[in-house]
Amino acid sequence: MTDKVGRKYVLSGTLAAAETRRDQVRTSSPQSMQLGNSGGRVILYQPDGEIEASIFYRRVDKGETITF
Repeated sequence: MTDKVGRKYVLSGTLAAAETRRDQVRTSSPQSMQLGNSGGRVILYQPDGEIEASIFYRRVDKGETITF
């Protein structure tokens, strides 16, 4: 996945159809992927760089979880 400025977060493993998974994106350095507090876009890429999916998200309250 990438954020709006191109910083990456690499997912591992595979998911079966209709399977769900939860990942927490944490900011450990300025180079880490970051989600903007006021909303934004997350892009999911195939290993070859082709876009698999893209979603926009909205601003949420503190402690609220965003489900994609």
